[in-house]
Amino acid sequence: MACFRLLGAVDSPVNLLPYEITYDVSDLTKDKRMNNRINLKIYAYEPDFAPEDKQVIQVLWGMQAEGWDYWKNLDSKSYKTEKSKLAEQVKQKIEAAYKGKLILFDTWTPGTYHRYCNA
Repeated sequence: MACFRLLGAVDSPVNLLPYEITYDVSDLTKDKRMNNRINLKIYAYEPDFAPEDKQVIQVLWGMQAEGWDYWKNLDSKSYKTEKSKLAEQVKQKIEAAYKGKLILFDTWTPGTYHRYCNA
């Protein structure tokens, strides 16, 4: 399955998610390629993944198969613009739950895998 992924950190000494959770993002899915849900996972169970009082957070936003072609065929400027736009939408959606504690590190798309790994 193709995914739009985000990786970041949460400033918190305690685990904010007891398990993997799913958020409804149907209000963000104007594009039919994107699914209506995002999946959040915090890696608090592994203390070596982040500095003390921080936690790694991963967000996966699945997309339909045609999403692969969309990302692969964007020119560089459009790719960066669209990727940044989606990242900001997801960040705003989940940041309310973390009250400004979310720090976004990186995002990647099916186009990223194609560009770096030819996959």
